[in-house]
Amino acid sequence: MSIDPAIILIGAILPLIVALAKQTGWDKRTNSVVAIIVYALAVFLYMVQHQIPFTLEAFSENAAAITSIGFVAYKMFWDALGIDAAVTEKTTVVH
Repeated sequence: MSIDPAIILIGAILPLIVALAKQTGWDKRTNSVVAIIVYALAVFLYMVQHQIPFTLEAFSENAAAITSIGFVAYKMFWDALGIDAAVTEKTTVVH
């Protein structure tokens, strides 16, 4: 099985998109729900763009790949360098 380069790009960029959507005034649970919605929407849009039939199996496979890459990118880059916190702080409207 080979991984589409688009999945790698999407997974690497999604933590930044989540940081833009998160708000410092929201509790951790709310920000987690925001992250889940962003990831689910990204997987859905990827599948639509690549004309992948929408089945639970296809969704879960693509979600696993994108989420795994996103987690690694977040831990090794966005969070480790403090970019996540800085972006969230600077783009928040709910304090």
